[in-house]
Amino acid sequence: MPVFGAFCVLLQVCIIAPVVEETLMRGVILGGLKNTYGSITALLVSSVLFAVLHFNMVQTLSAFMCGIVLGLLYLRTRSVFCCIIAHCGYNFISYLTTIYPYII
Repeated sequence: MPVFGAFCVLLQVCIIAPVVEETLMRGVILGGLKNTYGSITALLVSSVLFAVLHFNMVQTLSAFMCGIVLGLLYLRTRSVFCCIIAHCGYNFISYLTTIYPYII
């Protein structure tokens, strides 16, 4: 993979996607539903939507579990920023494991 292409993928997967997804899923959906339906329902709904958002049956279960963990982090800290940082880290680890065979 060319260096520029790898950098573009890194930027998309490890920065842009976590910022957009966490702002929408935790900031808007979980935060909004929590006040009306309670924390547990809001957590489950936002996690299911997070899993569906990935449009990939292989990632559905892991995305759902990640949505639960990130949702709990949001409920505990009330910070979308913490969720963004955690999501960036998770995606960065996934990115590294994906490109590792090509860099050795």
